[in-house]
Amino acid sequence: MAFVGEYIRRLPEYLRTPLYKNAIFLMANTVVGSALGFVFWIVVARYYEPFEAGLAVVTLQAIVFLAMLSKLGFDVGLVRFLPNAGKNSKDLINTCFTISGGMVILVSIVFLAGLDIWAEKLTFIRENPVFLVAFVIFSVVFVLFPLMNQVFVARRKAEYVFIGSLISGSRIAFPAVFFLLFGLGAFGIFASMSVAFLLTVLFGLFVLMPRVNPGYRPVPTLKKSAVGEMVRYSAGNYVAEIFGGMPAFLLPLVILNFFGPQGLEIAGENVAYYYFALMISGLIFAIAYAVTLSLFAEGSHFERELKSNVRKALKFVFILLIPAVVIVLLLGEYLLLLFGKEYSVGGLLLLQVFALSSVFVTFNSIFMATRRVLKRLRPIIAIPMFNAIVIVGLAYVFLDVFGLIGVALAWMLSQGLVSLGIGVYVLTGYILERRSRA
Repeated sequence: MAFVGEYIRRLPEYLRTPLYKNAIFLMANTVVGSALGFVFWIVVARYYEPFEAGLAVVTLQAIVFLAMLSKLGFDVGLVRFLPNAGKNSKDLINTCFTISGGMVILVSIVFLAGLDIWAEKLTFIRENPVFLVAFVIFSVVFVLFPLMNQVFVARRKAEYVFIGSLISGSRIAFPAVFFLLFGLGAFGIFASMSVAFLLTVLFGLFVLMPRVNPGYRPVPTLKKSAVGEMVRYSAGNYVAEIFGGMPAFLLPLVILNFFGPQGLEIAGENVAYYYFALMISGLIFAIAYAVTLSLFAEGSHFERELKSNVRKALKFVFILLIPAVVIVLLLGEYLLLLFGKEYSVGGLLLLQVFALSSVFVTFNSIFMATRRVLKRLRPIIAIPMFNAIVIVGLAYVFLDVFGLIGVALAWMLSQGLVSLGIGVYVLTGYILERRSRA
C-alpha cells in the first residue's frame, strides 16, 4: 500500500512529465477499456451460452490477427517516424491507412475462402452473406483503429486514445440488442464489439485526428515517398508483430481443436475460460505495455535520454505492478465470479499463472522498447519468434499433460526464458563495458 500512497502523492509531478503523462493515460485507457470490456462480457454471459462466447472469441482473435498482418509494421513506424515527418505527415498517415486498409480486405477474403482448412468451426460466417460482408468491413475497422491510436501516441496525445476507449464503451449496449432483436448467436457478440469500434474510428478520423494534425482529412493516398524511409524499419517490426500476435490468435484455435473431440460446447467453453482469465490478466500486462509504449515514444523524440528514461520507466512500472499482481492473486476468484461461477472454476488457475508471468512480460517489453528506439531489428524479431514457437508448441504438449492450465504454464515458461536471456545479455554487456573503461 505504501507504493500506492507514493504514487498518489506524486501524481501531479508525473502528469507534468511527458513519459509519465502518456503512460498514465495509456494505462487509464486500458483500465477503463478493460472495465467496460468486463461489463460487455458480463452482459454476454447473461444472454449467451459459454460455447457461443468461445466461438466469438475465436472470431475476434482471427480478425485481430488479420488486422495485424495488414498493418505491415506501420503502427510502430508511425510512432518512430511521424514526430519528424513535418509537412509530409498527412501523406504519411493516409498512405499507411490506405495500404493497410486495402491489405486487410484482401487477407480477410483469403481467410474466409479457406475456413474449411484452418478454422472449420467458423464456416457459419461464410454461409451467411450478411455475416460475410460484415466480417470484411469490420476487418478494415480493426486495422484502422490501432493505426489511428499510434498517431495519437506519436503526437504525445495519449489522452485521445483514452477518449476513444470511452466511445468504444458503447459496445456494452449491443449484445442484448443483437440477441433480443436478431438472435445472432456468436456472430452477434462479434458484431457488438465491432460496431462500437466502428463508431470510435469514425469519431477519431473526423474529430480527433485534425486536432493532432491540423488540416488532416482521411483521404485515400498512395505516396511511396511518404513511407519510403520507414519501410525497412516497419518491415522488421512487421515480422516481429506477426510472431508476437500468433499466440493470441493460435491459442484459442489450439484449445478449440484439442477439446473438439469432446464436443463443440465443451471446446467453446474452454476457450471462454482461457480468454476471460487472459482478459483480466491483461490489466496487469497493460501496465508494462503502457509504460513501454510511452518510453518508445519519448525515446523517438529524445534518444539521448533513453537510459535515464529506462530507469524512470522501471521504477514507475513496478510501483503499480506489484500491488496489481497481489490484488489479482488474492481476489481473482471474485473477479471471475462476475461472469459466472463456471468461469471462476474453469479459469482461476490460469488467471493466477498469467498474473505471475507479468514480471517477465515487463522486463521483456521494456527491453523491446529500447531496441525499437535504437532501430536494432534482430532482437525485435527474434524474441517474438521465440515466444510464438515455444508458447504454441508447449501449449500442445502441456494441454495433454496438465489440461487447460497448461496453456498458461506454456506462456509463463516462455516469457521467463526470454527474461533470462535478456538478463544474461544485459549483464554481459555491462561487464564488458566496465572492463573497457578499466
